[in-house]
Amino acid sequence: MWSFWGYVDDRTAEPDRWIAAEHANLNSRGPLIESVPNWRRDGKTATVDGSPGHGISDLERNAALDGLRAVAIGLVVAFHCNRAVAPGGFVGVDIFFALSGFLITSMLWAERASTGTIAFGRFYLRRAIRLWPALVLSLAAYLAVAPIVFPHSAAVRNAFLAGLYLSDYSRAFWGVPRVELNHTWSLSVEAHFYLLWPAVILLLARFAGRRAFFVLIMAFLAATLWRIIDLGLGLDFWRTYYRFDTRMSGLILGGAVAVLPWRPTSAWAESLGIAGLCAIALSLATLQWQTATPLTIGGILVDLASACIVLALAGPAKTVVAWMLSLRPVVYIGRISYSIYLWHYPIIIALRAGPTASLSWWASLIVVAASITIAALSYRFIEKPLISVGRSFYMRSKEGRSDERQPSEGFQGSTSDLIRWRPRKPYSLRRRAR
Repeated sequence: MWSFWGYVDDRTAEPDRWIAAEHANLNSRGPLIESVPNWRRDGKTATVDGSPGHGISDLERNAALDGLRAVAIGLVVAFHCNRAVAPGGFVGVDIFFALSGFLITSMLWAERASTGTIAFGRFYLRRAIRLWPALVLSLAAYLAVAPIVFPHSAAVRNAFLAGLYLSDYSRAFWGVPRVELNHTWSLSVEAHFYLLWPAVILLLARFAGRRAFFVLIMAFLAATLWRIIDLGLGLDFWRTYYRFDTRMSGLILGGAVAVLPWRPTSAWAESLGIAGLCAIALSLATLQWQTATPLTIGGILVDLASACIVLALAGPAKTVVAWMLSLRPVVYIGRISYSIYLWHYPIIIALRAGPTASLSWWASLIVVAASITIAALSYRFIEKPLISVGRSFYMRSKEGRSDERQPSEGFQGSTSDLIRWRPRKPYSLRRRAR
C-alpha cells in the first residue's frame, strides 16, 4: 500500500511536464495492516536525498515499536499505582507522543508522496474507527458504575468532555474532568494533533527531506520554548502540563524522525537505543511530579531520548534493544496498550484510599491483571473487528482511485520530487523531434 510510484522519462523533457527520475526497483509491500500501525524502513527503498538506503516509501510492521508501547504503558501504570516506586513514570506519556508523531507522520508523508495529496476525511474516519469505539465503551462502563463507585463525581460532564476529546484544555483551565477520567487529557492532545497534522504535512511536503527535517526541528524548538515561557508566565504546573499547545513538542520531534533522510547502522542504532533507554531510566528515577523540571530541562531530555529510541528502532538494523522489545509477550502488551491506558486509571482511583494515595502491591497486581484482561477482551472483540472494517474501507477507496495514477516499473530520487509528481500524459520525444 505504502509505496512510491513515479513515471520514468528522459531528462530532456520539459520541466513543466515531468520531473526527471532515475530507475530503481521498489517493491510494494501490500496493504496497510491497520491493527498495528507500526513501520520499519526497507533498506532497498529510495531515500529522500536520492541515495540508496532508508526511505519512507516501504512501510511494514515493526514489532519493536509495539514493544516500545509496552514500556510506555508500563511506566504510566506504575506511576499511577505507586509514585514512590516510579516517581517519573509519567514520562511514559511522552514516549507515546514521540511514537505517535513518528507513525502518523510516516503514514501521511507516504500518502502525500504516493497520491499527490492527503485524503483528510478518510484519515479522520480511520482514526475515529480505530480509537473512538474503545473510548466510548470505557466511558459507558464508567457511567454505569459511577453512581456507586464515584457517587460525588459529575460523571456525565466528565464523560462528555473525555468523549469529545476536550480534556486537555478543560483540565488545564477548569480542573475537569475530575480525577477518575483525568488520564484522558493525553488522548485529547493526540486528537488535536490528528486534526492539524494532515494540513501541516501538505505544507511540509513543499520541502525536500533534509529541509523538512530542519523545519520540524525548528518547530520542536519553538514548541519547547513556548512551553517554558508559558510555565514562567503563569507559574501554573497544571495549566502548562495538560494543554496541546504546550505538550506538542514530542509529537513534532517524532514527526522529524519520520522525515529524517538517514537511518543508523547497527552500531549506531544500538548506541542510540541504549542511550535513550538510559535517559528514560534516569528520568524515571529523578523527575518529580508537580515540579518545573518535567516541563523544562527534564522534558527536553525525555523528548530527545524518546526520539533516539524511535530512530534506533525505525531502521532495518538488528539490535539487542530491538530484539528485547520484539519478544512476543512484550509486543502483545504493546498492541493492547491503548485499552490498558483507557481502563487502568478508573480502576486505580476506585481502589485508592484517597485521590493521591498509593496502592499496595496486592492492589497494584489487581489493577494490572484487571486492566490487561479487559484490554485483551476489548482488543479482541471490538478493536480488531473495527480495524478490519477500516482496512476494508481503505482498500475500497484505493480501488476507486486506481485509475487516477498508474505505477511505473520503479522510481529513484528525492522525496521532494515524488511529492511534486502529477499524473500527466507522457511526453513524447518523437513529437518533440518533429
